Amino acid sequence: MKIQTGPRWHLFGVLAIFVLSATAIRAQQTPSTDDLGSYNVNSSLEFGVRGLSVSGSDNKYRSDLNYGNGFRLFDSSFLLRSKTGNGGAFDEFLVNTSGWGGDPQGATRVSVEKSGLYRFDANVRRTRYFNALTSFANPLATPLGQHTANQRHNFSDFDFTGLPDNRKLRFHVGFSRDTREGPGTTTARFSGDEYQIDTNIDTRAHDFRAGIDAFVLGFDLSFMQGARYFHDNTSQTVTLTNQGNNTTNTSRIDQLVRETPAQGTHFWSRFNVHRLFAQKLDFTGRYVYLSGTSRYSFFEQTTGRQSNGNLAVPQTATARGEAKRPSSIGDIGLTFLATSKFRISNSFRYDNFRINGEEPLVDVLRQRTVAGAPLATVTTVSFFGRTTNYRRFLNTIEADYQFSPSYSVHAGYRFTDRHIVLASLDRTTTIATRDEAVDNQTHSAIFGFKARPMKAWTIYFDGEHGDADSVFTRLANNDFTNFRVRNRVNVNDKLSFTVAFITKDNTNPADVITSPNVPFGTPAEALDVNVKSRHFTSSVDWTPNGMFSMSSGYTHMRVTSIAGILLPISNQRRVGESQYYSRDNFFFFNAFLRPTPRLTFYAGYHINRDDGQGDRVSPSNVILIDSYPMSFQSPEARVTLKLNRIMDWNVGYTYYNYKDRFFPIQNYHSHLPYTSLRIYFGRGE
Repeated sequence: MKIQTGPRWHLFGVLAIFVLSATAIRAQQTPSTDDLGSYNVNSSLEFGVRGLSVSGSDNKYRSDLNYGNGFRLFDSSFLLRSKTGNGGAFDEFLVNTSGWGGDPQGATRVSVEKSGLYRFDANVRRTRYFNALTSFANPLATPLGQHTANQRHNFSDFDFTGLPDNRKLRFHVGFSRDTREGPGTTTARFSGDEYQIDTNIDTRAHDFRAGIDAFVLGFDLSFMQGARYFHDNTSQTVTLTNQGNNTTNTSRIDQLVRETPAQGTHFWSRFNVHRLFAQKLDFTGRYVYLSGTSRYSFFEQTTGRQSNGNLAVPQTATARGEAKRPSSIGDIGLTFLATSKFRISNSFRYDNFRINGEEPLVDVLRQRTVAGAPLATVTTVSFFGRTTNYRRFLNTIEADYQFSPSYSVHAGYRFTDRHIVLASLDRTTTIATRDEAVDNQTHSAIFGFKARPMKAWTIYFDGEHGDADSVFTRLANNDFTNFRVRNRVNVNDKLSFTVAFITKDNTNPADVITSPNVPFGTPAEALDVNVKSRHFTSSVDWTPNGMFSMSSGYTHMRVTSIAGILLPISNQRRVGESQYYSRDNFFFFNAFLRPTPRLTFYAGYHINRDDGQGDRVSPSNVILIDSYPMSFQSPEARVTLKLNRIMDWNVGYTYYNYKDRFFPIQNYHSHLPYTSLRIYFGRGE
């Protein structure tokens, strides 16, 4: 059992809370205003202490939740609003924060506005990403997998709008920043073996944008120009002798340095236009053009022993590459209001992009025998070039008819035409070129209705059948049939029920039976992919009065995936089958009780249980059955006591219990008690 306790200064944090509480109670006798000059103040601040006790797998707990212990700021809100609606430098100033301190996510939002003149919004977020699972990339069945991460992800957005209420002319300026850094581990291949290596993530991206909105001759026009600059300085190393995952062979790595710096730019332009003609025809258009360029270099130096016993002293590989990706997207949407009850809409989209990339690779291997005698240096020079051209037309037409305020139907049709050309050039000792062109068309039907047979009962139904359209697919387009029905019953303004059901059937037919990689005589359907999912959800909300409320719900998701696969067995390709099962159940219950104006209780319970494949087992080595059976439950409770007009005292507790059927080493229990004070300014009695 592992128990985490905070340092001694956490005790001082608790004492500080009670000192502030006593001070606030005394201050209640002193008349005060919640104003700051010509502004009204409305704010709150919640801070306190959280404890943490984890028994079981601390790595799985941190991969799932990653909440820490200690003194922390739960959240805060600060609002200044002009009393007259016309302040000095600003009319409204708002700051919201949450999660800073011991939470894995923290966020701050700032909004400043001067009516009719400007609006400024800022969002700053931080995420601590931790991942160290036994169940992933673990060929040696150790307590920790070989793909891990402990990273900090910081991202922020800043946007300024000039003349925000002026429809005829508005200005926009913005900036965004995205950084990710931290250590981790991954795996690499060398001389017939696999090795865990250390990695250090270091990426940076900066986005700049500026634009203008205008109203000209009845048209709403918008233009935005942007640029992104990014670089990636991720590196990987091995500093101590590593025998690899196969300790019975002779290969090893003594030292490895791999650097893959990359940088690039994206310049983009976006133009939008909109107009409503004669209150009958609504027209919307959009065009986006992006020109992206990325460059990278590769350096790897490996010292160690090869599988044939020779020493690599060292083996060095260098490469450099550049890729360009111009792309454009055009949209046109038309909606015709034929009558007050009948509407027809049509949307057309054109996508086009091209990727051109090339890479020269130089591999230099210097070797010595086990006795130390030098061997001839082997140098390999290669050149690789790739080109991808993609073009798509997509058109969707829909019609809606409103029979009455209680009944309506809609139906539509979607058509897609795609053309893809792949070209490659490989040059080592010989030159090999390959061109491949793919053309296909997809068709989908859309239909549904909305009905309100009774005042309290509303039914929504949607259906879709056809071919799924995506840029890249495994073999061919998916043949899918999807249905969704949702019922909502409002018994009264205090009690409501919701019941919904979604069903999806997807078939991905194989199209590679003529490939030389497939054993002769294999029937076409042997490599089909079939996925069926059923999703049921229900909930109830009851608020009989302002003193009590309750909500509860249950969700069941059933997924069955059966896919034909090729397996290398005894140096031969065998046709097999991969089966995946999910039988996920989720239940929640939340209750709120306020017996007196100063006392509030909250209780909740959430449980997620996936039974997976049940008692199914793989009958042979060519039929693989897999699932992820687990359970995760978290009851919680909180009591809030209103001490006075400006202060609430909170005491709460959350419990997490995770159980893994296939990897019980990842099971854990965690206890998170906490206490906090929330201080208000601008709250009445």
